[in-house]
Amino acid sequence: MSTTEHTVTAKAISPTKAIIGESPIWSEREQVVYWIDCNAPALMRTDPATGAEQRWDMPARIGGVVLAKDGLIVVLKHGVFRFDPESGELSLIAPNPTGDEALALHEAICDPAGRLWVGSINLGYLEHGARGGAQLFRLDGDHLVSCAEAAGGTVSNGLAWNGEGSAMYYADTGDRVIWAFDYDLATGTASNRRVLHQLAEGDGLPDGAAVDRDGTYWFACPGKACLRGLAPDGTLVGEVPMPCGWPTKVAFGGEGNATMFVTSHSLRGTRPGHEDVEGLMFAMPAPVPGTATPLYG
Repeated sequence: MSTTEHTVTAKAISPTKAIIGESPIWSEREQVVYWIDCNAPALMRTDPATGAEQRWDMPARIGGVVLAKDGLIVVLKHGVFRFDPESGELSLIAPNPTGDEALALHEAICDPAGRLWVGSINLGYLEHGARGGAQLFRLDGDHLVSCAEAAGGTVSNGLAWNGEGSAMYYADTGDRVIWAFDYDLATGTASNRRVLHQLAEGDGLPDGAAVDRDGTYWFACPGKACLRGLAPDGTLVGEVPMPCGWPTKVAFGGEGNATMFVTSHSLRGTRPGHEDVEGLMFAMPAPVPGTATPLYG
């Protein structure tokens, strides 16, 4: 199976240049994109039609944002919280169960049934290359339950499901690996972990991802200035070049979910000639539309 390079034009839509932009999520109701800067730390809301943007500073490192049926959920270093954009109030749902300041909650998304899944990151990886310690959790009431099947990573990323909810994908940026799992949507259980795709040294890193209607798993590939698409068997089938060197996560949205929204980071500097775009959020036509954003609750 050949790889198709999609020469679409990515347009910067955010006035904010993030340190580590992440977690774009399309709000159909508001017609805006919510996203975060992990290191600011801050939550943003951007109108792609006008570029108008609102920002809420957070009290601790932020690792993700998801839409709920009755508002917003943010994942901070030390816990999962409901967030009220009007008042700025945070209400704790579940604490970080690790009890380790070096292991922050990072990466958050709902499965097609509306269950919230949250990963974690070993902050020592960013600081001095430490490995291990990351976990993947499912929110169960007021606590996070560890998924033993997904243990063993360093930086949780790339969490996504196919449209039917029969396959779950999860990446460890530290080891440059993307895993696939069988997923029981009725019970929220992942099993049969296997390597979907292993990136070679120097071939970029696997970061945030989303699955299109055809079942292609699209992941941001920082260090290689592109998005890459994998078939369900792990075959590389598509590539979309990006103007930024460090794209971090892709999400579908807009009319018919036919737009890809992509965040980026500026933590590792810029490429010559691209100094003005690192850390921005971009929008572009999707090669194939995605599915609607699952809501929590």
